[in-house]
Amino acid sequence: MGKPNLTKTREKNVYSYLDTNVNKKRFAYRYRYTRTDGKKTDLYKQGFDTLKEASLALINVKADLLKGNYNKQEHGTMTMNELFEMYIKHQKNSLKVTTIRLFHFTRKKMEPLIGNVRICDLDKYIYTTRFIEVAKHSVADITLAKYHDKICAVLNFAVENEFIEKNKISRIKIEYTLNHKIIEQAAMKQMFTYTASRANYMMEMIEFLSATGVRCGEALGLKWSEVDLEEGTVTINCTRDAYGERSPKTKRSYRVIPLTSHVCEVLKKYQSRQKEELLKKGIRIAEDKFQKRYVFRNFKGDTLSYSSIDLYFRKMSIRLGVEKISPHMFRHTYASLLIAEGVDIATVASLLGDTIDTVQKTYVHSIEEKRKTAVNVIDEIMKSM
Repeated sequence: MGKPNLTKTREKNVYSYLDTNVNKKRFAYRYRYTRTDGKKTDLYKQGFDTLKEASLALINVKADLLKGNYNKQEHGTMTMNELFEMYIKHQKNSLKVTTIRLFHFTRKKMEPLIGNVRICDLDKYIYTTRFIEVAKHSVADITLAKYHDKICAVLNFAVENEFIEKNKISRIKIEYTLNHKIIEQAAMKQMFTYTASRANYMMEMIEFLSATGVRCGEALGLKWSEVDLEEGTVTINCTRDAYGERSPKTKRSYRVIPLTSHVCEVLKKYQSRQKEELLKKGIRIAEDKFQKRYVFRNFKGDTLSYSSIDLYFRKMSIRLGVEKISPHMFRHTYASLLIAEGVDIATVASLLGDTIDTVQKTYVHSIEEKRKTAVNVIDEIMKSM
């Protein structure tokens, strides 16, 4: 919407105009100034109910300019949508492509609700009533919490660059409950039987995920050079998805994971079979080049993709008549079993490539069950004394 027709008032740089939406007289200020670097800039703000209110606002603006707070005045009136656009453009080369994608998703959800709100006006009340209270009816609490984190990150960027004085919604907390599902033993057996008879090429991937707890992207990024079949270990150095190969999720994700003797044997046979299949196709490949190949392959011998794995699991869940099973559920099952068997949290965290805090929050139910067991053991000891 363009600026209304302005009429001068007795106060310099303060104007009156007719707000046609409510047929009411309102006030605005328009102030031109020259920065110390010679740049000329116009500042404009409307919507004041009284001449005094507009005049006081202009005085505050001038005070900020005298202190050299140019960014606050020049960018403080931008909208949330404009701030998101600036942030994504500024950070696109420093953040991972998947993280940028999350900011795009957040912006898409935020835009129709508070996208037109100026960042200087966004307070706890506006944010809660226009965004949180509306969005919570269409997304899960954990998703809303992720949106909130991204919005706060963008507002913190504005604070750091002195567009606004503070992030007024930083203290808002979105409560959510983590309820990660695990694969029960019966379903696991069904899955292995089904895969062995229907899609043998997927068997090694399933066994590897269930025995290591790695993220699916980490398994897809694994190369033969990172598998030490003599020592019985794998080294996680990267992740891979539809956006390509890149560094793993966090610094802690770089790790060496021990393999069971069974999985080592599975991978040895898998490696030999891949080499034999290449020779059958008339392809001779030097060992050093073979070592650079991704480990997991589809039935054609091509690199396995996340989309094909996801599709396979969705179809398998339907065929078996069970609740949808996802590749990431192997990770939750692996961690829950370790905790149930008494493995300490620090060790579980190092195997998963997570922090101790993350493991405690994510697997709180498994840990609580173990705590109850420990208390019962102490109780039995006390009774026997």
